[in-house]
Amino acid sequence: MNGPFTAESSGGGYATLAVYQGTNFSDLVMLACSTDWTARTSISMEVGKTYYFQTHINDEWDGGQINFKFFPTPPPEAHFSYWPVDPFKNENIQFSNDSFDLYGSSIQSCAWDFGDGRTSADCYPYTRLQQTVITPSS
Repeated sequence: MNGPFTAESSGGGYATLAVYQGTNFSDLVMLACSTDWTARTSISMEVGKTYYFQTHINDEWDGGQINFKFFPTPPPEAHFSYWPVDPFKNENIQFSNDSFDLYGSSIQSCAWDFGDGRTSADCYPYTRLQQTVITPSS
């Protein structure tokens, strides 16, 4: 299966995880490397190519056990907010994109459509409320 996959390595100490691609050990090319308490890296993999994973734990707590996980990378999580919560007509509204990708990539771009013909590519845009909508209650 083609697509983004994530590998994680952890254990009793600081972990290092490296991913290589090649047809044999003499022509390996490093694709990614991570060092942390849980070393995590995401790569795009292709069917028919060979990938090698190398991991190391810098301490021998837990008897030197290394935990290795490999799974399809989940999509980024979208989180948006705005302020003020109840704006007046012609008041500036600040929008905030607090989306994140827990598994390695950063958010590459933002695209806002305010529904009135105005758009923005800024991740934290301002706009003005052009009209006030009042819904009568019974």
